Amino acid sequence: MRLAFPLLVAILIVGYGSNKTDPTPAVNNPDGQPQPKQSVPPPASAENPEYMAWAFFPVGTSITVEFGPGPGSDTKQTLVEKTAEGLVLDESITVRGPASFAGPSGKRTVPKVKPASVQTPEFEPGVKPSKVSAEGSETVTIDGKKYLCTWYEIPGVGNLSRRVWFSKDIPGGIANNVMQAQVDAVGTKRMSAHFKTTKIEIGTGK
Repeated sequence: MRLAFPLLVAILIVGYGSNKTDPTPAVNNPDGQPQPKQSVPPPASAENPEYMAWAFFPVGTSITVEFGPGPGSDTKQTLVEKTAEGLVLDESITVRGPASFAGPSGKRTVPKVKPASVQTPEFEPGVKPSKVSAEGSETVTIDGKKYLCTWYEIPGVGNLSRRVWFSKDIPGGIANNVMQAQVDAVGTKRMSAHFKTTKIEIGTGK
């Protein structure tokens, strides 16, 4: 009988611990019954990195991006309008060659926010890619001016990879975008294609 009292105390302690309730007050529905916990819904929209890469530059700002190697082309993007919902870029392409000629052109709207359901591209200005095999910093010279850039190497399919240089001081946010192919067992890489910003003009608008 001397063990009965300690055993009873132990049972009471264990029982008390197993019936502790959440101190957070429950939310009742009109019937007085606790409502189940609700999950937080995903955001309906997200900040658009491409918008942010242009938004702080005045209207009239433009960049020229060279596509190569070979004859390639030059694409000029000009910020022509800002609105409460986003901004508008005028884009024109010049195809290089023995006789250069104008390619497609037109205006493109860049929204301030993008639906969260839109698939994220392989890379966006100012955003570290989800898959990175190497990274670093480097000064890039564009049209005689130096820009400190952060670069990321993004693994691709097979022996291909991509290296992208970002800078918030460049309209559009991207200095260079180079596709590379590994050509031997020791890892030597050779450029296969590039998009390179070659000219920057800052506008005088708002």
